[in-house]
Amino acid sequence: MGVILSWIVIGLVVGVVTGKVMGAGNNELLITIITGIAGAFVAGFAMSRFGSGFMSGPIVEIVVTVIGAALFTAVYLAAKPRT
Repeated sequence: MGVILSWIVIGLVVGVVTGKVMGAGNNELLITIITGIAGAFVAGFAMSRFGSGFMSGPIVEIVVTVIGAALFTAVYLAAKPRT
């Protein structure tokens, strides 16, 4: 349960930071948080499921969830229509 909570917290923080860095408006803050959490879940689950050998451990899992959250948020912001 602690791992899932860490994925949520990491995704939330990375979603907010990535959204602000990439120029998301205040009305898109919730969406960037959701995409950050989704990316952290996907990457964290994949790492815990398929990670093995020297590529496992808490530090590596945190790095992977940060990358996944940032990637999902960046893809959302790049794909959304510009007004």
